[in-house]
Amino acid sequence: MGEDSIVATFDYNMRQLTFSSPNNASVASQSIAYTYTDSGIRLYEDAEIGTAKLSDFSYASDGMKFTSLNEGSGNFVMNGVMPEDYVEYDMYAGNYVLNYFIQDGNELLPLTINVTLTPSEDGTSYLMSGLNPNFDVVLNYSRQSGSLEWNTQVVGQQGENLIWLNAADMSAGGSLYPGYTGAGMITKWNGDEENVAFDWVSNGDINTSTDSFCFWLTDANGNSLGQFREWSINGYAIITYITSMTKTK
Repeated sequence: MGEDSIVATFDYNMRQLTFSSPNNASVASQSIAYTYTDSGIRLYEDAEIGTAKLSDFSYASDGMKFTSLNEGSGNFVMNGVMPEDYVEYDMYAGNYVLNYFIQDGNELLPLTINVTLTPSEDGTSYLMSGLNPNFDVVLNYSRQSGSLEWNTQVVGQQGENLIWLNAADMSAGGSLYPGYTGAGMITKWNGDEENVAFDWVSNGDINTSTDSFCFWLTDANGNSLGQFREWSINGYAIITYITSMTKTK
């Protein structure tokens, strides 16, 4: 706008749009909530960019372009740029080999298990089946990062008690927070569209790192009752040192 470059950053999860100027520190950063319209988006408050006030934008998918509809905006246009490693929702569907390691004495033994990712009807998550016939794992899709999120979650019940597939940090001796759903792992795409694979890495939660999951039992009030050993994955009540999954078709 004028001589200033304006960067608009979308937070799809929080529906916030942040305007800033990388070449002019005197231009105040503005974060404003937005909603979707039939033709694009509308800001809940005006964004003041130079002398212009912006609030309504039309969207053209060709080039991911948002054009201001406000008078006096000088044909203000936002041209979208996606990260190179961004993964669209539909790309995840299919069959995979999940790769991980199990501790055997002083050695780590590589193991695999076949899993299938099935999209949800509302396009917000996937169900991962194949670990155990008693349950599927919910993998939430982040529109912001294009990644899948595998977090601690309830996968069944034993009477009134809850069976969790609980995130754990085996690299730190197996530490875990029973029933804490902020802990988990996220996908990182290898960038190869022909031979699709994703690394599983810790989600960066400030309380704990994650490299594994185990079955855990709590009562209905969240009180820990210890490890649940009646279910297994490849014969173990824990799946440790998860590294990646490779798409087979």
